[in-house]
Amino acid sequence: MIRFILHGGYTIEKNEQNDAFYKELSKYVPDGGNILLVYFSRKDEEVNKFFEDDKNRILEQAKGKKLVLTPASEENFMEQVRHAHAVYFKGGSTEKLFAVLKRYPDFTKSIAGKVIAGDSAGAYVLAKYYYSVSSGKIGEGLGLLPVRVICHYESPRFKWKNDPVLLMKQYPDNLELIVFKDFEWRTFVQSK
Repeated sequence: MIRFILHGGYTIEKNEQNDAFYKELSKYVPDGGNILLVYFSRKDEEVNKFFEDDKNRILEQAKGKKLVLTPASEENFMEQVRHAHAVYFKGGSTEKLFAVLKRYPDFTKSIAGKVIAGDSAGAYVLAKYYYSVSSGKIGEGLGLLPVRVICHYESPRFKWKNDPVLLMKQYPDNLELIVFKDFEWRTFVQSK
């Protein structure tokens, strides 16, 4: 079984929805378990700050569990994934995240039994199809979760070039369309 947690974006803001997301991420990790935090979508100079913020927020919501949180490294990524109970992909540049993940074709085979979470760009790489707010186009993710995803829906922080729901109608409608506004999230369980 794989538990996916997709988030619509802006986990950095402190609010009840984001607190609930971090609580859900830690909920299925055993006491003493490992959570791998992946910042491949971010600039190098942002990683330490995001890691500290995410680590503190996850531990705050973990109900006293002792968890080991580790930032992912490109050099040891597959080894880190193998030892993790949960893997969280932080949002940022979808293209940058894909460029790194393409170097690890075995990643998809190593996630059975884990919690896999992603916000914004992190959600996009997990989905089959996604709408990129920055390009105004539909992209194809890794397809680990057979859904179509739109993040940041109607967010005033972005200029919307197209109607993403209308564009998604051109893609297989047998795949569920998930539309997330900022801070919204949802859990999916896949038995594989």
